[in-house]
Amino acid sequence: MKCGVLFMVSCLLTFLVLSHVRVVESKTKWGCDMNRSFPGQCGPNGKNTCISDIKKLPGAPKDLVVRCECSAAFVWPGQPPRRLCKCQYDC
Repeated sequence: MKCGVLFMVSCLLTFLVLSHVRVVESKTKWGCDMNRSFPGQCGPNGKNTCISDIKKLPGAPKDLVVRCECSAAFVWPGQPPRRLCKCQYDC
């Protein structure tokens, strides 16, 4: 009985350690954040629009691997719409 419980606890601890390592590795891959505001609305393909706008920034490498989320940015009444691109890229 003691051996069975010891084996189960060992398996559980091993699983927890290995799953934690995967989380740490994924954070280093997408570790740098970039938030930029661009004119216009997100539309149905807002993620792709944000990615193309980020790659068009001066000094940005063309082969930059980035993932983005698009959301409507706050604008004062009477101003043109803007969108906020929250992006992560490999440092």
